[in-house]
Amino acid sequence: MQVDPRFVDAHIDLTSALFAKGELEEAKAHYLEATRLDPKLAQPHNYLGKIFMREGDAPQAIAQFEQALHLHPDFPEADENLRLAKAGDLPSQTPPVEFWLVRALRRHARSRAAKGHLSGNDG
Repeated sequence: MQVDPRFVDAHIDLTSALFAKGELEEAKAHYLEATRLDPKLAQPHNYLGKIFMREGDAPQAIAQFEQALHLHPDFPEADENLRLAKAGDLPSQTPPVEFWLVRALRRHARSRAAKGHLSGNDG
């Protein structure tokens, strides 16, 4: 998947779709890129934590949820995910793939990657 690196929101939305599809390694790479592009953004850390939880790496998940809360202390989803990670439970379900793709298309209408994923053509 390729997204315009200037659009952090496109990275996050498209990557959220990858996460929902279970493509964790690709999602992880894009979330890490989003944190590089905007280090003060909490959402990618929350989703990185969810990926680590799915992979069974609770310590990394906890670190990511804590970083999300450090950056945005009033982030209920990250707070709940941190609680679940510390308890050893899986985080709550994510919205369906289509939700993230439609959101990405609305934010970045020229994104060929989003249009391709939405139409079933991953390119």
